[in-house]
Amino acid sequence: MKTTGIRLYFDEDMSSIVAARLRKIGWDILTTHQVGNSGIEDHDQLRFATQERRILVTRNYADFQALHEHFLNEGQTHTGIIVCFWRPEIQKMIEALVKTIQQYGGSDWTNVLAYA
Repeated sequence: MKTTGIRLYFDEDMSSIVAARLRKIGWDILTTHQVGNSGIEDHDQLRFATQERRILVTRNYADFQALHEHFLNEGQTHTGIIVCFWRPEIQKMIEALVKTIQQYGGSDWTNVLAYA
């Protein structure tokens, strides 16, 4: 499945293999490593993704769920977060991520917290 207009930002908890496989089939993915953001705070990662108009993809459930709630409580917006749970098979992670994106489609991801 090729995405139209969906732009993703993988934080450092996400697999570079997942990013590479999705890029190979045409997905627009940027990673923390590519932009030199490795090691920066989670709220800065989310702000960066929002500035770049990208959905942040992470495996860091606890921190980003709390950060999402903090943004909402403070009246701030973000361009979406997808928590992608770890699976022993890379292909299963990719399928879960694709399924989640298909469920929301190209709609507005503003302040969406989704799970894959």
